[in-house]
Amino acid sequence: MKELLYRNLLILTLPVFLSGWVACNGRSSQESKIDKFQEKVDEFVAEGLDFKLGKTKVEIVKNLGNPKTIRIQKVPNVHYPKYIVDEIHELFYDGFYIKLYKATETNNEMVEYLSVTSDRYKVKWGLNIGTHKNKVRNLLGPPLKKEKSVYTYQDRDGYPDHVYFYFRDDRIYKIEWEYYHD
Repeated sequence: MKELLYRNLLILTLPVFLSGWVACNGRSSQESKIDKFQEKVDEFVAEGLDFKLGKTKVEIVKNLGNPKTIRIQKVPNVHYPKYIVDEIHELFYDGFYIKLYKATETNNEMVEYLSVTSDRYKVKWGLNIGTHKNKVRNLLGPPLKKEKSVYTYQDRDGYPDHVYFYFRDDRIYKIEWEYYHD
């Protein structure tokens, strides 16, 4: 008799307990899906290329070979514009462009911007030039911002790092990454 009472009590209280637990601690499947998309976005913004690039001009040239053109421009340092002159290094390849910021005081180089316009430069998860925009949405979820022919995604690390997908006839024709540096 006690067994039957405990079983019935469990059957009656378990759904109430579980619904309360989900409401307080659990996440809806929609929230979980958004989190999974954001994890993918974070990874893609940070490491979206499907080949080894490098972090400095020397590493990039070692990995990709000599660019068609290198342009170096002197720019005032953001924090001390009257005293320090830094450099922007632009590397132009066929279908690939890289912009590096070089802090001359520390000799640090940081990738500020990347642009891919050729399918010869492979991108993570097959989001290459020529891929249909539905694949972008299926892998990365809804964009942060959607304009006529551009999807914008942003990572969640607190800095405004972005990736932009440009579409023509619903297919990717350009991908850009912008990285914030202070």
